[in-house]
Amino acid sequence: PTINLDNKNGLEVTLPYYLNLSPNRDATLYPTLRTKRGVDLAGEYRYLEPTYEGMVRGAFMPSDQLRGINRWGLSVQHSGLVDVPVGRMSVGLNLNRVGDDNYWRDFPRTSTSLTSRLLANNAVAHWGQGPWRVSAGVYRWQTLQDPLAPFPAPYDRLPSVTVIHSPGNLRIAGTQGWQWISSFELTRFTVDRAASISLLPNGSNDVNGTRVVGVSTLSKTWETPGWYIKPSLQLHARHYKLDATLGNGTRNPSFVIPTTSLDAGLVYERDTQLFGRSLVQTLEPRLYYVNTPYRDQAYLPNYDSAAFDFNLGTIFQPNPYVGNDRIADVHSLT
Repeated sequence: PTINLDNKNGLEVTLPYYLNLSPNRDATLYPTLRTKRGVDLAGEYRYLEPTYEGMVRGAFMPSDQLRGINRWGLSVQHSGLVDVPVGRMSVGLNLNRVGDDNYWRDFPRTSTSLTSRLLANNAVAHWGQGPWRVSAGVYRWQTLQDPLAPFPAPYDRLPSVTVIHSPGNLRIAGTQGWQWISSFELTRFTVDRAASISLLPNGSNDVNGTRVVGVSTLSKTWETPGWYIKPSLQLHARHYKLDATLGNGTRNPSFVIPTTSLDAGLVYERDTQLFGRSLVQTLEPRLYYVNTPYRDQAYLPNYDSAAFDFNLGTIFQPNPYVGNDRIADVHSLT
């Protein structure tokens, strides 16, 4: 049992009951009495099978005495493998819904993701065979707004499809070891700003639309135990089909942006001693050059791009942004 006392719920008592249904299935009931609100009926059901597993958790409070409404929350997680004619596919479901915007505030001790202000609702399928990888899914958000601390709702992706082709080592101009990776992504971005509080300034590029992205990268690594050098050429192609005209008068902008890079490094090692202990001292100097021409993208909507944090890993990236809506012009040596 769990006992809490505060000035919002009054005395709160939870008495869980565990039900061992079978070796691979169980359930737990969480009846909770809140003296200032009423009775909250919650429960959790879990299952585990050779090819799938999951959990369902729900809560229902009829006629909350403080809010005067019924309160409810639902969380469903499922993952598993499904046999299809072209092989085996993995599927996943992550569903989180609540009945009102104040749920996260009124039930902060609920031990699920239902206490967040941004609730993820995703259904995804992945398939791979040989050099091919395919992923498809729908990604929606339930945004719980607070008039005193609002934030813009993120875009839903309804749907998003990604295809990746990586044939492995290729032979080009009589040389083995070339790596060719191509990816294709089709995503429909939508958001209902009227149903939430938008903090976006007037004139911002906040528009629903469909984005198609194709990225191809050709690279080869020459290496020995003491050094390596890796030249790379990337071509980023992007096209938008927007529901409204942007500020510069365009509605279907397109870009083709090339990026060349050169990654090289040395590996020095020597035997040494420190405080009487034998050690191997390693020094690895690295040089990274990247060149991407300038393309004006400031007028575009920003669906999924943001700047990387500055750290040892991100300074060796060709683009300082994650996502596909911003490709920075770079002429740098790291």
